[in-house]
Parts: sequence; C-alpha cells; structure tokens
Amino acid sequence: MNSSTLEPQSGDINFRDFTKRRMLHVVLPLFIVSIIAFLDRVNIAYAGLTMKENLPWLTPEVFGMGAGIFFIGYVLFEVPASLIAARCNAMHWVARIMFSWGLVCILMTTMTTELEFYVYRFLLGLCEASLYPVIYSLLIPNWFLPKERAKAISLMLTSLLFSNIIGGPLAGILLDTTFFGLHGWRTLFIVEAIPAVIFAFIFAFWMKERPEHASWVTDVEKVYIKAELEKEEQQKQAAKKYTIWQAGYSSEKRNEKRWHVATTLFIGTIGFLATPHSPSPEVSLFFICLTAVGVYGGMGVWWTMPTTFLSGAAAAGAMGLINSSGNMGGWVGPYMLGFINGHTGSFAYGYYVMGACMFLAGLLILTLPKSMEHKED
Repeated sequence: MNSSTLEPQSGDINFRDFTKRRMLHVVLPLFIVSIIAFLDRVNIAYAGLTMKENLPWLTPEVFGMGAGIFFIGYVLFEVPASLIAARCNAMHWVARIMFSWGLVCILMTTMTTELEFYVYRFLLGLCEASLYPVIYSLLIPNWFLPKERAKAISLMLTSLLFSNIIGGPLAGILLDTTFFGLHGWRTLFIVEAIPAVIFAFIFAFWMKERPEHASWVTDVEKVYIKAELEKEEQQKQAAKKYTIWQAGYSSEKRNEKRWHVATTLFIGTIGFLATPHSPSPEVSLFFICLTAVGVYGGMGVWWTMPTTFLSGAAAAGAMGLINSSGNMGGWVGPYMLGFINGHTGSFAYGYYVMGACMFLAGLLILTLPKSMEHKED
C-alpha cells in the first residue's frame, strides 16, 4: 500500500508493520470466513450426487427449486440484515451469521421430506444474508483508509478462488467418508458445517470491530486512523446525500477506477465469446481462465466504490441491495442457460448472452460520473 502520502501526517507510525498486523488480524479472519461461507453455499451441488440414494422424492425439479430457494431467503433479508448490522456490533453480527448457517447445515443432515429441504435451503439463505455487505461496508472501512481498501478487499476476495480450488476435491473425499455413522451427502454437510460453528467463536475473539478495541494497535495508530476516518466521514457528510435506492446512480470519484473495472469486464467478454469456438480442451481452459479474470479482476476495486460516498447504514444497505441483486443471477443464470439450450440445442448461445451481459456491465461502469474527487488526493 502506498504510505508515502500518509507518513508526513502520521508521526512515528511504522506503516509497513501496521499493514502486516492489519492483514493478520483483519483480512486473514475475514478470508477464512469467506472460504467457509463459499464451501457451505455450494456444497449442495456436490451433495446432490448422492442425495438421491436416500431421498427418492428428490427429482431434478425439486433439487433445482431447493437450490434456488436459497437465493430467495438471501435476497429478502440482505438489505434489512445489513441495516441491522450497521446499528449493532458488525463483528458480532458476522459471528452470528456463521454460527446460524452452520447450525442449518447440520440440520440439513436430518431432512427426510421435500418441505424440509425447501425450509432448510430458505433458512440457509436467510442466515447468510448480509455477510459480504457487512464485510465490505462496515468492517474493512473501519480498518483501512480509502486508498488501502481496494487492496484489502482484493486480497480477501481471493478466498473465492481458493474455495473453488479446494471445494471439489474436498467434497469428493467427504462423499466417500463415513463420519459417526453418517455417509455421503450427510457427511459432507456436517463436516463442512462444523468449521462455521467453531470459527464463529474464534472470530468473535480474534477480530475487533474498530482499531480502538484492539490491543495490538498502538495508541498513536489508534489516534491516527480515527482522525483519518473522521476526516473521510466529514467529507462524505459535506457531499450530496444519497439514499440506498439512489446509490446506484452515483459513482466512484476517480476515472482510473472506472476503467480498471470496465477493462476487466471487457476481457471477460472476450473469454465468454471465444470459449464455444475453442478447438481443444486446453484452449477452452485458457478462455475460461480469461473469463475468470473478467469476473474477479476488478471486483476488489469495484466493491470500494460505494464506500467513497456512503458510510454506516447507508453503505451497508446499498451494498446489501447490490449484493442481493447480484445473487439473483445465481438463480436466474442457470435457468436462462437451460432455456437457451432447450430452444437452440447448444450452450454456445448461452455464452454469447453472458458475454453480452458482461460487456454491458463494462459500459454501465463507464457511464458513472467522474466529477467527484477524493479530497485527500
């Protein structure tokens, strides 16, 4: 992180050491939370490989509906839960999220009916709602200054890629493992749920909501970062006020961020459009990786945009709205691809549609106004 502009105002603070400690005590626990959350969210896809053996009523239609009901609970409670978190201790709220979704995952091992399947999937979405908005809008902004947040969020977001790497192999092992008499999908659910329940307590003691609550932050560092964050808040209060629903019409304050995000989206567009025409699996893998660059490359910068002009409940609510809208894609996307494939007989047109959507997202990023500038720049 660029600390050269900070040091003249910061006394005797060792920024390199302070950054390392924040990475250890803030980014690392959030990184672990994100890994556990992602594994528990997607394990239903792997569990479905063996669930049919014990649950004869689990038809493809029932399974698809249950998988999608997760997003109904998530979307309905994303904004309200984010607003509640902004009014209480955000760190304790994240711990509560982990504990509750871990319990629901454990309860899923007991389901025997179609209704229970739907209820547990709905509750899982409800319990996990607001996790990422709280992290992006409350916890990280409490610990990192505006110039530092993109890097901190980007590092935390690599947890999603790491989860993708370990998720499949781990699920394969657990599906063939017997755990206290449980086998197959039940083992997968309970073994991946236990870390959430346990780490909820570890997180509550490890992570602190603000620097002034942490013993590993020196008095000089506490005074400095508090003063800088108060200065940032004053600048936001002096600017135009936005409601949650108006937040989408505002933008980040520097043109470089807009192009950083838009460029990665355009790269991802190329990956989507080229994948169906790959002459070999190796080339196809290359373009899929290119698509992943487009999806994840600019995400760290993109998530910092709302917090440059929103804070507290407004930031939490806005990010909840953004995240819940994005999660709708997790439900609509698979159905859209199935619909396109059913009417065309090819998945290629699905890739074209997704590429067009990604290109449109890049254009929308560039339409955001660039008139607002950081006062500290």
